[in-house]
Amino acid sequence: MDNKKREVIKIATTVIIYTIFTLIIWKIIQGYLTTDFFSSILSKTGILAPVIMIFLQALQVLIAPIPVQPVSIASGYIFGALWGFIIAYIGLVIGSFIAFYIGKVFGRPLVKKIVSKKVMNKYDGYIQNTSVFILALIMWLPLFPDDEILYILGMSKTKVKKIIIPILIGKTGGASTAIISAGLGKYSPFTFHIIFFVLLMTVMGFYYRTKLEKWFEKLIKKLKMKDIKVSAIIINQKGEILLQKREKNPEINKWVLFGGSIEKGESEIEALEREMLEELEYKIKNPFFFKKYYYKDVEQPIYIIKDDIDINDLKLHEGSDMKFFSPTDLENIEIGFNYREILEDYLKK
Repeated sequence: MDNKKREVIKIATTVIIYTIFTLIIWKIIQGYLTTDFFSSILSKTGILAPVIMIFLQALQVLIAPIPVQPVSIASGYIFGALWGFIIAYIGLVIGSFIAFYIGKVFGRPLVKKIVSKKVMNKYDGYIQNTSVFILALIMWLPLFPDDEILYILGMSKTKVKKIIIPILIGKTGGASTAIISAGLGKYSPFTFHIIFFVLLMTVMGFYYRTKLEKWFEKLIKKLKMKDIKVSAIIINQKGEILLQKREKNPEINKWVLFGGSIEKGESEIEALEREMLEELEYKIKNPFFFKKYYYKDVEQPIYIIKDDIDINDLKLHEGSDMKFFSPTDLENIEIGFNYREILEDYLKK
């Protein structure tokens, strides 16, 4: 049986189980879903009810990666479509700005404890350079760990003004679940079915999250990326890093890593081998991947090369100068583009 048939069977089975499960759950709890039931809850909390719901919604953002839908659904069910949406939206917005400022105030050490290693490795260095439009999409679509991304944005040099529009627009997506769930107030199997459908789509979205993320990232690259430039952090036996001084604009007379654009049909390693031969007449040995960055519409795969190399054996064909720098020396020179950030990330590891 091929993979396509397996996927069809898997989806069909999921839908059947979901339908049966929906009807069973409805039969069990329909006696409890009454106006009196929720009125009793609200009467006990009074004016604090919406405040408590806003607090829970904000807390959901901060305790990543808890899904937004359950709290928003409860908000819509209890307070109705309009007020449920407003309450859920306020909570999501407040939580989002708090997450951003936690990252900003406490920085990388705390963020690394909150955000999973997988998310950090994937989005750190990439998400900071995306456009406002892309950030808004990421916040709106239920495919990305947007709460964790807010922590990463906070610890970076990203200004708060860049995230205002993405948060205000993007968080309408999660809050809109409250509008759908408000229909449950009619207590019909049909409206209950809608809510379970939303939850099913959420589960399916998380199940196929990796595939959807890859597809979306490819779409972003087609719309946004203009170039892919591979670079190398070349380290000698003393732990010093080789840089070249640019001889032309932009960033003239600043120090940068060696590397260049990937040509059509080349792999990253093949491009790196070619660039090192062209720029230094140097045949690279055992390069290993470090991290991928994104800077002004340029994708930057970075590789590490550790070699017992003498600068006198290299022949410079690009740039006005080259030199090995110790980590301390790097603090006192002008480094171009985003290479200082890249080098700092490497040295921290």
